[in-house]
Amino acid sequence: MPESKPFFSVVISTRNRKQLIQRALKSLLSQTENDWEVIISDDGSNDGTKELIHNMQLADPRIRYIPHNHVGAGPSKSIGVKKARGKFITFLDSDDEYESDHLVKRKKILLDNDIQLLHGGAKIIGNSKVPDINNPGNNIEIKKCIIGGTMFIRDDVFNMVGEYSLKQFGDDRDFFSRAKNAGLKIFETNEQTYVYHRDTDDSLCDNYDDEK
Repeated sequence: MPESKPFFSVVISTRNRKQLIQRALKSLLSQTENDWEVIISDDGSNDGTKELIHNMQLADPRIRYIPHNHVGAGPSKSIGVKKARGKFITFLDSDDEYESDHLVKRKKILLDNDIQLLHGGAKIIGNSKVPDINNPGNNIEIKKCIIGGTMFIRDDVFNMVGEYSLKQFGDDRDFFSRAKNAGLKIFETNEQTYVYHRDTDDSLCDNYDDEK
């Protein structure tokens, strides 16, 4: 008998963030919505992440672990997306977290509307500015950006616009732009249930030069 298709596939790309990913996963396990799987795309961690995830898998079979050699943040996320089985694919950065009602509120929006891509609704903790993708020497307000962690993408969208970007920086914006140009039905929500941490020393946005 084939496995049932989860409503959500949550993709987490991580590298040597054992302590931070525990917070992210705790917030996922605390969701009031239970119809999900999580794909942890481990980008070559050597800090004990594997052992941590293995122990968590023993308690919850919804946790899937995909280790691979270090390829960078964008390609690592793409690896996770390709393994996803859910009706909608979403993201959780390993240094971020969800409010407990994040998935249930997004599910209601998706069920009530014919949406192919949902985004928006982030609560910013810490620095509210990030490097401008068009001019990394300058900073812009996050509210002007597409925050990849807030995106929910219907599984058939990838057949229409191509795979998730392999770019190291700006992968979320690249995918969103292609979806918009393809004329997909896109909806933005203002419900701030995705907690975007900008108070972490190794934030990807703060280490742009290291990830290029």
